[in-house]
Amino acid sequence: MRQHPNESIDTLKSTAWSDVVLLLGENAESILADLLLDCGIFVRMSAGRDNYLQLSGIPLAELKPKRKQPLSTGNPQTSKPHNRPADPSLIRFVRNRILYSRPGLNRSGKVKFGLKHVHALERFPDSTQPKHTVHVIQHVFPLQFGLHNVFTSVVDPAETAQPLKDYAFREQEIGERWKGRLVKVPRRLRGGAINVVRKIQRNHRTCSYSQLLRYYCPLTAIATQGMMNSEKTQHTLCPSNSEQPVTQMTKSSPSFDSSGPVRDQYDSETSFLPHATSLEMVSAFCRSVIAKLLPQDALGAGSDGEHNMRIIMQRIDQFIRLRRFETLSLHQVMQGLRVKAIEWLGSPKTGQGQNLSKSDFSKRVEILQEFVYYLLDSILIPLIRSNFYVTESSSHRNRLFYFRHDIWRKLSEPSLATLRLNMFVQPLPSEIRRVLATRSLGYSHLRLLPKDTGSRPITNLRRRQIKRISGRRILVQSINSQLTPIFSVLKYEWGQNPSVFGSAMLSAADIHGKLAEFKTGVPCQSAFYFAKMDIKSCFDSIPQNELLLAVTDLFHQPAYRTTKHVETKSADDKDCNQEPQLRRRFVGSARVVDDKAVFSETSIQSLASKKRRVVFSDTGNHRIWTRSSLLKLLHTHVEESIVKVGKKHMIQKDGIPQGSMLSSLLCSYFYGMFESQELSFLDAESCLLLRLIDDFLLITIDKSLAKLFLETMAKGDPKYGIQVNTDKSLANFDVTINGHKVPRLHGTTWFPYCGMSIQMNTLVLQKDREKKDAYVRNSLTVETGSKAGKILQRKVLSSLKLQMHAMLVDVALNSKRQVMSTLLANFAESAMKFHQYLGQLSQNQRPSEGLIRGLIQDTITTAFKICSTKNGGRQRIGWPEMSWLGACAFQRVLQRKQSQYRVVLAWLNTLRAETELRVGMHTGDREALIKENEQMFRGYIY
Repeated sequence: MRQHPNESIDTLKSTAWSDVVLLLGENAESILADLLLDCGIFVRMSAGRDNYLQLSGIPLAELKPKRKQPLSTGNPQTSKPHNRPADPSLIRFVRNRILYSRPGLNRSGKVKFGLKHVHALERFPDSTQPKHTVHVIQHVFPLQFGLHNVFTSVVDPAETAQPLKDYAFREQEIGERWKGRLVKVPRRLRGGAINVVRKIQRNHRTCSYSQLLRYYCPLTAIATQGMMNSEKTQHTLCPSNSEQPVTQMTKSSPSFDSSGPVRDQYDSETSFLPHATSLEMVSAFCRSVIAKLLPQDALGAGSDGEHNMRIIMQRIDQFIRLRRFETLSLHQVMQGLRVKAIEWLGSPKTGQGQNLSKSDFSKRVEILQEFVYYLLDSILIPLIRSNFYVTESSSHRNRLFYFRHDIWRKLSEPSLATLRLNMFVQPLPSEIRRVLATRSLGYSHLRLLPKDTGSRPITNLRRRQIKRISGRRILVQSINSQLTPIFSVLKYEWGQNPSVFGSAMLSAADIHGKLAEFKTGVPCQSAFYFAKMDIKSCFDSIPQNELLLAVTDLFHQPAYRTTKHVETKSADDKDCNQEPQLRRRFVGSARVVDDKAVFSETSIQSLASKKRRVVFSDTGNHRIWTRSSLLKLLHTHVEESIVKVGKKHMIQKDGIPQGSMLSSLLCSYFYGMFESQELSFLDAESCLLLRLIDDFLLITIDKSLAKLFLETMAKGDPKYGIQVNTDKSLANFDVTINGHKVPRLHGTTWFPYCGMSIQMNTLVLQKDREKKDAYVRNSLTVETGSKAGKILQRKVLSSLKLQMHAMLVDVALNSKRQVMSTLLANFAESAMKFHQYLGQLSQNQRPSEGLIRGLIQDTITTAFKICSTKNGGRQRIGWPEMSWLGACAFQRVLQRKQSQYRVVLAWLNTLRAETELRVGMHTGDREALIKENEQMFRGYIY
């Protein structure tokens, strides 16, 4: 039996290929060898739409698009790819380095403000010593000294997972570069450049970082009064009562904006968020420090120098205000700077006011780019890291919060102390070192994520660990990467026997099929009873021993074969003139060890049926795992999960790691056993039980079964670590369990569950539009680089596609009116995001009103095609109806900003009038639909 069966080989051995050999003649073998090794052979798959399977050749995912090369300048030295500096528009600051930083501490253990001790300005601060200045100048201008830099050097993926290297500490590189020899400063830097660096050193020594921080980011009255206790009673925030979307802040609105403090929204006694420093204060502090460090003539003298300083300060402010996944490119920061005004960039022999040659001007730009990159990457980012703890929150999407390190330390200490006491055990350091040395799994880092009340512990198991191998620090596989074989085997076993997982769902999308099947099986006009239960801290409360005993029985086979395949898809299908942007997705799979291949055309038919224009390629990463080796790895992961909290390593004593890729599957299987043993009284014909990880929802036509379900869940089960979270329990009927009344849903016919709402009379579905964060801008990620119009189109269409769930537009499950309501809401949300995104672009990047009109038309067309596809090709929602819905939604959103969209609004009014009479609804029904939509988005601020 072959160790790793491959169906592609069987295909190439078929009669058709053997006949080709006879036709090619004497050179048949060499021709076929070149064809198979140097070329790619693809087979079109019958499943899905325009999907292909790669049989041979270099996997498509490993090939890079051939980019257009600039015309050669005739200089062989500059025409070589590795000598040509990178385009500044491609050099983006690695802004996520500001996140989750640890503070520097002084001798007394208190937070030390300013730059950390490892920074070059801290280690070499004396401007009177030439060696100190020469060392610092190598950090500022590494390209001129032939050191590793962002312009010409290639990043080693074994050293960092970031697109660009972190140059905070480069002593080893500098030592190896000169090897004890005297450092030779390039002639271009011997004049004004080295004087600028000396002045920066002097200014750093006289800069009082702590005083500037106290002045610009003072401790507020909220921060100085008693700090929050994380174990206090949690409070529920009331939703906004405004009746329509809000387009701007009014006097009656809360006194904060989407980028400022949230002190008026949350209770400072129970929430971290009111203690965050506003972005204005953080920006003022950082700009004041940069202004203090830079000499007066660093960016030029006179009005041009003031102009350049103003540009840099604006970029610093913009950098701080960006959202979670946004960043700046070096090209954006350099825009508007007047290079000729900066005299120290020139050669010492160049006179003032002298005309510049092209090569001299290019050299000045090159040096200025290095200086600006160092300013933001090696001063601004370390400055933020050493003074602020930057994090997102659980309810504000992409918005970032800045906490002074001393405030964050006082806020987080009670929560961390509780975790150390309840969840972790601290072994001896020698024991930790022994465990880490004898296993491949490393340790994870724990951080706290602020919530509306309190915080949530987050462990990052996707982070690659650094290990010292042969004296070199190398990145090794993350914990989740090493657990991929177990994940693939668990998915395989789920597919073989899904009943053992009970009512578990992989995602909220699985609600569609189960709800549709249940609806067809119950009598018409039945009354439905809903009961929802949530397990308290499910991942942290699952007994480890019971879980591992249960999972042992899930691995039925003595050995499994695993592999990975790649799904490659072009992100830009329409524009053939642009370079293709390939999106790659790596998918693991497993099966029992036999003579059948894990990855083959037959094995991926089910995956391909839901794809279009995707190329499936095998990576060749095959491996056989015995049952015992998988179980040993699983036991190590669950029982010896090492977490680093601060500077200490601890082992989780209860539950399973939350950040693990196995947690959801293990939890689903474990609670599936609970269902089979404790909830077997539920009748499949009259009951539908849904469960997404730990969220239970029962829909039944038998009220007594609903009550029995609530009673069983309320009792809990120590064997399974089940304890119900009563605050999140909900029912649509009056019921009292153990003397406590279960909260009942009032004032609506829609029952919320996992981001969806189910109509309690008809079981139709809609998206739950209620948001904890009403600011639409906090959900965006704006790209302000080149091709802004193209990116805007992609963002808007992607936003719409994410909302077009099959369960929401399926006319067989939902009424036509409900589908139209969903589509109207989808268009309205896309229109709000479109307007907010457009407002973030600069004036010269804003598309014309003609392009905006085309974008709205593309949005309507895309929704029409998706709706037709989701309904099996049947056009349940006609083109006039879809056009009216899109025109109505965009019109009602954009008319609040009508001065910006005069031509577009005129076109929308015409489109709405032309299609309104062909919708097939009475005027009263149309007005009611629009009114419901406005009610749905009440309180949204865009």
